[in-house]
Amino acid sequence: MADIRLDRKVAVVTGATGGWGSGAAFALAARGAAVVLNSRTQAKLDVFADRLNRQGGNAISVAQDIRTLEGASRLVERAVDAYGRVDTLVNCAGVTVTDAPAGDGNARVGTTKLYGGSLLDMTEESWNLVIGAELTAVFTCTKAAAAQMVAQGGGGSIITVVGTILGAAGQSSHAAAKGGVLNGIWSWSDELKPHGITVNGVRGYVRSLLTDPSFNTDDFDFGARRETAELPTEPAEAGELVAWLASAEASDITGAYLGIDGPRITMWEPKLPEAAVFCYPQWTAEELDRSLGPIVRRRPARPSMVAVVQDLFSAHDRARAEASRAEREPE
Repeated sequence: MADIRLDRKVAVVTGATGGWGSGAAFALAARGAAVVLNSRTQAKLDVFADRLNRQGGNAISVAQDIRTLEGASRLVERAVDAYGRVDTLVNCAGVTVTDAPAGDGNARVGTTKLYGGSLLDMTEESWNLVIGAELTAVFTCTKAAAAQMVAQGGGGSIITVVGTILGAAGQSSHAAAKGGVLNGIWSWSDELKPHGITVNGVRGYVRSLLTDPSFNTDDFDFGARRETAELPTEPAEAGELVAWLASAEASDITGAYLGIDGPRITMWEPKLPEAAVFCYPQWTAEELDRSLGPIVRRRPARPSMVAVVQDLFSAHDRARAEASRAEREPE
């Protein structure tokens, strides 16, 4: 099998100093792509870009607010000015620290709950902060990058980190944003397919400030390989999923939602209705209560994020992964 290469490709990565973003940038650069790094803090971006360049990569850093179409278009323009085109967009920007809901967005305040807290406590400012960073910014960057890809021809790839779509108490703004992103992915994958542009989503419990408070792109060892099935997933291994989706080898894959959690890859799909009830000539409230009520009341409980996390960390899956690896590797 030939090595997957991204030579002469140009990738824009938002949220580039986070776990997913830095891992994607590292993997893309290692496979030959020129990478445009974006986040809100220029100094931190510069350090990371310098690291990638010293390791043989080709990266520039662009601190730019991408929550407006004007800002996202400026980011894409900087990429075109530097490298002449854009072939891949990786949307990784999000709320990963306790950000201030107002101001320039760079300050951290201990009194603001991550994602705004519960519905009864959440402020409009907190809601707008998360929606702007995790939903609106995906729209603006996807639109700006897709417009450039269509204009230059030759197709392209757009990969977006999705995360939870199941809802999560205390994180409704985050869950709403990610649910919107996933439906956007499925819509845009159909719209952009005629232009040869793939649109896919990824998720995973990846090392970041949320999962590892010591994580820092300034000195993190991106070259370390995973030796066990333990989570969190290392950023560079998650980046390999992004690099594959950005490659010519995956140019026929679009509208997919793929998860990576250590040794396990999962495919997530929307579900069609599991039950149907009919009534003629028409439904009434009484008939709904008699026919539909019992079915709805005994439906299985919706999986929670707690259940998902427990599944990710289950000893059963770790043992199964180890057994699978042992079968593949000769003694």
